Amino acid sequence: TKSRLNDLKLSDESIISYNQEALNNKRLMEKNTVLKKKLDRLRSSSVLEEELRACKAMITCAICNERQKNAVIAKCYHVFCRECIQRRVSARSRKCP
Repeated sequence: TKSRLNDLKLSDESIISYNQEALNNKRLMEKNTVLKKKLDRLRSSSVLEEELRACKAMITCAICNERQKNAVIAKCYHVFCRECIQRRVSARSRKCP
């Protein structure tokens, strides 16, 4: 009976140990899920940043790359900033850049 009692104690200890390991595993899986969601959010924000850069490039003057496009050349309908167009007109460069 003493041997049987020791076996039961070992069995109880192993069950407790198993339950603790299972709980730790569950916590790690939950942390993993949270980190994966954060990673997905970060990846999607980098895609948005790339789209934002592309949009800014579309509205930036191709001559100076500083100011926004705000003036249209009537013949060809290309768009540049007013300052760059004025500079080209004052320099008598009448061709579209």
